[in-house]
Amino acid sequence: MMYIDAVCKGIDDIPTVRDDIRTWMKQRLEEEGLEALVEELHKMDPEHWAIVDRKNPRRVVHALEICHQTGKTYTSFRTAEKKQRPFRIIKIGLNRDRTELYDRINQRVLMMMDEGLEAEARSVYPQKGPTALRTVGYKEYLPISMAR
Repeated sequence: MMYIDAVCKGIDDIPTVRDDIRTWMKQRLEEEGLEALVEELHKMDPEHWAIVDRKNPRRVVHALEICHQTGKTYTSFRTAEKKQRPFRIIKIGLNRDRTELYDRINQRVLMMMDEGLEAEARSVYPQKGPTALRTVGYKEYLPISMAR
């Protein structure tokens, strides 16, 4: 849903976080834990604290990174106003019979395995980048693979 909103409504102009701030916050998350950072966010930006998924470390940490880097609340960078889009938006929803959908998913998984998902996932795993391991296929396959 977030990607659809980004296309249809535009993206807020939130600053890019500096590497030193990102490293510092990552270290704090490891040392202090998520609960401590959630409490800090509650003090620094209660408005964002009220709506953020407080069990999602990426969202909590990112909001704090912005607060510490800019001296402003994360909320101050978010706008409720819809940006003017240079195109017309048409939303279309697709539905498929659940049994047929699962059959297609199963076929796709088998095809991915036949085409080398295992070798590809194993080559990506040592890098353990935050986005690489969330890629469709890897995030489903790696827990099964590592259990062997």
